[in-house]
Amino acid sequence: MTYLECVDYIHSIPKFTKKTELSNTIRLLDMLGIDRMGSRVIHVAGTNGKGSTCAFLAKILEEAGYQTALFTSPHLIDLEERIQINRVPIARDEFCTACEKVKEISEKMVKEGYCHPAYFEFLFGMAMFFFQKEQAEYLVLETGLGGRLDATNVFLKPLLTIITPISYDHMEILGNTLEKIAEEKAGIIKEGVPVVYWGEEEAVANVIEKMAQKKHACIYKITEKDYKILKIHHKSIDFCMNCGYYGNSHFSLPFPAAYQAGNGALALAAAENLRTIQPISAAVIQRAFAEVKWAGRMEEVLPGVFVDGAHNKAGIAAFMETVRKRPRKGKQVLLFSAVKEKELEPIVQELCREADFSGIVLTEIEGDRKTDLLFLQKIFSYYMKTETIQAKTSLPRIIGIADTKEALETAIAWKEENGTVFCVGSLYLVGQIKAVVKEEYGG
Repeated sequence: MTYLECVDYIHSIPKFTKKTELSNTIRLLDMLGIDRMGSRVIHVAGTNGKGSTCAFLAKILEEAGYQTALFTSPHLIDLEERIQINRVPIARDEFCTACEKVKEISEKMVKEGYCHPAYFEFLFGMAMFFFQKEQAEYLVLETGLGGRLDATNVFLKPLLTIITPISYDHMEILGNTLEKIAEEKAGIIKEGVPVVYWGEEEAVANVIEKMAQKKHACIYKITEKDYKILKIHHKSIDFCMNCGYYGNSHFSLPFPAAYQAGNGALALAAAENLRTIQPISAAVIQRAFAEVKWAGRMEEVLPGVFVDGAHNKAGIAAFMETVRKRPRKGKQVLLFSAVKEKELEPIVQELCREADFSGIVLTEIEGDRKTDLLFLQKIFSYYMKTETIQAKTSLPRIIGIADTKEALETAIAWKEENGTVFCVGSLYLVGQIKAVVKEEYGG
């Protein structure tokens, strides 16, 4: 199969299969010859920050000299982004080899009476086949949705589990309370396996701690008290830990986002508790953090143009904290879009609360999941009038432009020379913006 044939086949999977049970994934990995003990696996779940935490930890392990695999989702432009070794995406010829192998196994599974692997499950199988072929020493795996029933949750005794901040998202699947969502995420905790977790929210922390106690798992809790933000620069953030092995060292991440300090703290706690290896020095981690790249998280894609994948209330709140704290020059313009499944009102309300945007450009993501532009304009107009601080003398101009390229060009023109454009609301929007930048600006 050619690369395009592989991509077309993978994209066609949702049309002829259904969501599968974990037994289906177990059979897939068994037929691929994958060891499911998971002694080299670091398994990460959560609502916000799990991709960044995975990227930071994978880079730390790579900088320490280990061949480190990384499986994440979703991709922004190309499917290969999901499958990486030492932060290099799988080559297209290897992508095709893995696709053909999993397709072959999938057809055998169907003959046995199993379901054809679902979209995410199929890509996970490809990743595991490739990681085994390349003899990766450590595997950092991000869950797709939830944790308990996620396709990645098939390893019996991983090296470590990590749970990042949990908030309201995908409530139609995971439950409508933080406790229910936390129960699903905490489903990755295994018997006797240490868990590093974000414990700022008491209700969430209680659920995780009860599950860890039940599974006889040591717990390592991280909250905002455990680290200190030293300074937010135009393109980076400096922080230090207030406890633990790395407590006396300063670290810098190349992202001007306050929330990345928390994700960095989780990665540091994870590195401190990888018991099969010698402690990783602060100098190694400082180098890793300085060089780490993670697309779509307060990433500058053009001068003064930042994309951020925040797409729920908690994520948007963290994004707005960064907008308010970072050094400002010139006008600030918001470029926004969202998928229709999201609860838009709390997201828009958070964006409009004390917002100081000179203009707001609304656009549409591609496909059937797009939110109607007229609806977006109405909801932004309403909340901008009701949530903007009284001291603001004029409301920003709000305009809807369906075409992403035109919307980006308009936002850039509005910000003028020294201003900033923030593109936020959906990772799908981030992918579209990055694709436009790559095509039009060579970025």
